[in-house]
Amino acid sequence: VPASAVLRAELTPQGDGLALRLVAAPFGNFGPRQAPGLGRERVTTVHQGITLSTKRDLATERGHQQTLLDAVDWLDEGAHAWTLDDPEQALAVVEALAGLGDTIVSEWPKGKPMRVRSVAASQLTLQVKSQGDWLQLDGSLALDGVNGGEVLRLKQLLELVALGKRRYVALGDGDFLALGDTLRQQLADLRAISTPQGDQQRVAALAAMAWSAQAGAPALDGDTAWQQRCEAWAAAQAKTYPVPAGLAAELRDYQAGGWLWLMRLAASGFGAVLADDMGLGKTLQVIAHLLGEREAGRAEGPSLVVTLTSVVGNWGRELARFAPSLKVVTWYGPRRAELEAELAGADVVVTTYPLLLRDRERLGATPWDTVVLDEAHAIKTVGAQVRDAACALPARHRICLSGTPIENHLGELWSILDFLSPGLLGSADEFRTSFRDPIEQLGDAGRVAALREQVRPFVLRRTKEKVATELPAKTELVRTVELTGAQRELYESIRLAAHADVRAHIKQRGVGGATVAILDALLQLRQVCCDPRLARLARAQPGEPPA
Repeated sequence: VPASAVLRAELTPQGDGLALRLVAAPFGNFGPRQAPGLGRERVTTVHQGITLSTKRDLATERGHQQTLLDAVDWLDEGAHAWTLDDPEQALAVVEALAGLGDTIVSEWPKGKPMRVRSVAASQLTLQVKSQGDWLQLDGSLALDGVNGGEVLRLKQLLELVALGKRRYVALGDGDFLALGDTLRQQLADLRAISTPQGDQQRVAALAAMAWSAQAGAPALDGDTAWQQRCEAWAAAQAKTYPVPAGLAAELRDYQAGGWLWLMRLAASGFGAVLADDMGLGKTLQVIAHLLGEREAGRAEGPSLVVTLTSVVGNWGRELARFAPSLKVVTWYGPRRAELEAELAGADVVVTTYPLLLRDRERLGATPWDTVVLDEAHAIKTVGAQVRDAACALPARHRICLSGTPIENHLGELWSILDFLSPGLLGSADEFRTSFRDPIEQLGDAGRVAALREQVRPFVLRRTKEKVATELPAKTELVRTVELTGAQRELYESIRLAAHADVRAHIKQRGVGGATVAILDALLQLRQVCCDPRLARLARAQPGEPPA
């Protein structure tokens, strides 16, 4: 009789794993079973009283075995039986065998089969319904890949994903769902930014837009309001704006790019973190944005700039210098009450973080067009009063400026972005579970990439190295200044005293033990050169003539 080259995979559950034995069955469902590609070529058997003989195709058997080894490359090639104690490995083999049904047939003990269903993003359908700034989210996963077949509701799917961070999700009764790494992470991210609401999910519209903008993310089908929001986002990203006519400065190319980025995000309804290196003109880019919104007639009320006390005056001077047409009110000093009547008619109001906290009721009662937080790491601590006061400010648009949006941990980034666009990264607890702990504690590169992709549209950072070609050449002026008069006398006096002190230390402890004394002497001499008032006169030895 003709021999069958189809192999049999004998699968036996063992605890959480499997025992796998791969055999050749030349007579099919009866007769002897042997190691694939090994043993005698001619075999016989007796079936229903009839003696049968066949000639095995050893080469084809070896080829079929190799297809499994290629699909599961960590199986030992020198064996045909394996014990798979790791559940993930066991399920990976079951999944691979399901795709090799033409060459390898899986056999299970009666009543104990396992089934792994592989699904792709295309089998997931998601629907959203607008509820103001929030969305009602629902969806389903077609387990059989066809409409009308068995489906898994989105809420149940997100719950299953939350139970484990592995590729295979248990459905019960020996059924498992195989999620690709990309789809599993996308579902985990979707769960992080949404909250249960009955049998559905609730998600901020801005967070949903950011999630759906990721490469390969499943499409979100929604109502008219959702479609209009998506179309507005796409239109804003392609829109160009004229440089404000009243801007008394010429923007460098990278500054013009930053200003355009701010304008587009404002038109889309998203907040922005401008995180350029210090010295690259973050202040100028924001002033150009505020002026552009005002000249175009889009500004709805005054804008508020909150900054450090030490630079509040600098903001006023920069606004007067680069945008002289803007009416600026500096909300600072003991006579702030006298400025009350000027707030409504101002274009820009500048104040400080301490005054934001002290005058939170007054500043919180004004409907601001744009709120700008300079040195935004001031609100990095969740629960801090100054952050609560900033979050309570009513504003059409929000901007944060910070050269260091992350100083100590990722929770600071969440705090800033949640101020800008609440719900963008989900709750603080979900953010910790989905991003912060995997990245900070486990060094998960995949989570780093996912977070970077999630925040990429809303954080712009350029370093001096990146824009070095646009910066003016460095100019160095070296001037030699000769010490004269009393300063020279003091210098020589301290030099003699330090020289004697250093020699004494070297004599007692050697050069290695005199390091501190040498550095102290150099510091004193440098202080005298900079300004005699910096020197510690007590170390000088009066009466000794200068050398």
